[in-house]
Amino acid sequence: MATLARESTIVLAGERPPAPVAPARACWAMHDRADVPPDDDWLGEAERRVLDRLLLPKRRADWRVGRWAAKHALARCLTAAGPETALARMQVLAAPDGAPEPALDGAGLRPSLSLSHSGEYGFAVACLPALPLGCDIERVEPRSPAFVRDYFTAREAADVAQVGPEARALVATLFWSAKESALKLRREGLRADTRSVEVRLTQAVQPRREWEANWHGRFRVLHQGGEAPLHGCWWRTGDFVCTVAMALDCDPPEWNAPDARTSWSASPA
Repeated sequence: MATLARESTIVLAGERPPAPVAPARACWAMHDRADVPPDDDWLGEAERRVLDRLLLPKRRADWRVGRWAAKHALARCLTAAGPETALARMQVLAAPDGAPEPALDGAGLRPSLSLSHSGEYGFAVACLPALPLGCDIERVEPRSPAFVRDYFTAREAADVAQVGPEARALVATLFWSAKESALKLRREGLRADTRSVEVRLTQAVQPRREWEANWHGRFRVLHQGGEAPLHGCWWRTGDFVCTVAMALDCDPPEWNAPDARTSWSASPA
């Protein structure tokens, strides 16, 4: 298994309402292409038909690593809820709007799921009971002024410009990734105007030496339409940044990088 491939678990325990509400469990998995078996025995029949239609080698590799990460995230959720489910009994298929939807043979459970891939890595987050969520992984790289102008709001562009040059690529990539997570949660993806959502960091990104612990923090996402804000966390691992956005009604007080802390409490929206 590659150095960056890892799994962790996040527990979301809601504040006690008048009637009992089951706490949600969100689980993440990150894997690279080297982790994915060369055979397709872990895929379901419908998934294999989808894969057969993908002709470009890169597209096939991206699709397989994304499904591998998604099934591991799902497996962790299901193991906590009951008997372990074999990967081949799970299928992750695209809904009509393109969002991934898990089908679990005989499990009788419907977790929410989001997945992403960048470079050689696949990243996925699943939640049971289901809460609206979106996740994304992006390689940290410089974003041109034209990119920022075309895809960021005026406030986001100003926030990027105010950051020192040593952290500017990270912040610009973080904003872009958080937007993707939020738009996936809304089941719109990049069909929507990326300026229809605005990312607000809740903590400043401070420059860190590369040998120090991974950077991490939290953010909120505001909507032009005035809907309730989304809450999210982010962390950097190696050359990549991961973001998770969830529909929660408060900002979790201890929402940190999974390497640092794997649980927090919040009320579902």
